[in-house]
Amino acid sequence: MSSGLHLAIVGGGIMGLSVAWAAVRHGHHVTLVEQGPLPHPFASSVDHSRLIRFPYGDKHGYARMVADAYAVNEQLWATLGERLYTETGTLIVVRETDPWAEATKTSLDQLGVAYEIIEGPDLAARYPLLNGDGVEWALVTPTGGVLQARAILLALIGWLRAQSTADLRCHCRAIAVDLDAGRITLAEGKPIDADRVVVACGPWVERLVPDLAAKVTPTRQIALDLEVDRDLGERWAAMPMVLDGVASKGSGFYAVPPVAGVPLKIGDHSFGRHQQPDTDRVARPEEREAVLELLRRGVATPEAYRIKQARTCCYTVSADERFVAQTFAKGTVLTGFSGHGFKFGPLIGQGVVAHAEGRLDDATLQAWLAGDPETRPEALIA
Repeated sequence: MSSGLHLAIVGGGIMGLSVAWAAVRHGHHVTLVEQGPLPHPFASSVDHSRLIRFPYGDKHGYARMVADAYAVNEQLWATLGERLYTETGTLIVVRETDPWAEATKTSLDQLGVAYEIIEGPDLAARYPLLNGDGVEWALVTPTGGVLQARAILLALIGWLRAQSTADLRCHCRAIAVDLDAGRITLAEGKPIDADRVVVACGPWVERLVPDLAAKVTPTRQIALDLEVDRDLGERWAAMPMVLDGVASKGSGFYAVPPVAGVPLKIGDHSFGRHQQPDTDRVARPEEREAVLELLRRGVATPEAYRIKQARTCCYTVSADERFVAQTFAKGTVLTGFSGHGFKFGPLIGQGVVAHAEGRLDDATLQAWLAGDPETRPEALIA
């Protein structure tokens, strides 16, 4: 190996691929191992769409990170030669006292992000696809939109496979990691020794780093792709993403507009029961019905929506829903992204590489990923 560091990465979801992308761009060599195909159908980041938006309640540090994520995503689009993102705007619907929405207004004011308040009685006139009954107020901002998640993963995989300094190995299962020695032990074949090991294997993380079982939990969420007639689909394609009842655990949903070929999707805000990532991945009838019932409350014509596909998503969640980075002598573990990591993937990849190069210390990396509003490594946008 002529120059640069050698980073060995466990996990081929958005985090692992983003670290690989950033490392190769900075002149390093990468070996990435994925236990299944690339992309893995059960990975947390594998879906048609993911969202990026500034509203983050009282987690102001993550709201600040969104602007940096946009900037680094521009670098990603330049690398890939295509923009896999559609700006839709963001609509927050508040149906009861909502500290999350109030904190979001404060955060947006501090960031200088423009928004408009819509009084409850005016919501249905402005957005006739929605049910305005019981709405106290709403907030709409022109920022935020839909990331074409699966297309991004496939494009990253294709780009990395074309690089001489990247070795992507699918169906290659890691059975142990030594994060102080920089070694990955594989189920088959020789161990991989590297200058730094990065573990970003989503809900499988506790199998390689058992101590993390006390910090993060793999949990189950249900998402539905919906079928509607053409006219209704076109009207939804002109809608902002919808976050309805974010603070109402068990009674709130999000809706992803059908743009750029992705389906109309809804999901539940709350986290479900503990989920093993590679078993019991079929949504039960009662789970499908529970999410559909949330939609029925929020839209004007619920009879017009039909389930096309129901999926189970498995996310790792920390107790305070903040990202977790554990650092070792020759290793870094990334986890706890709770379904919110995709929007930050390329930015976090830059941060992990900066840390590997010694430009970012352990404490700064950990505080930044935990959403500390006072921590913003300027060098990551370079």
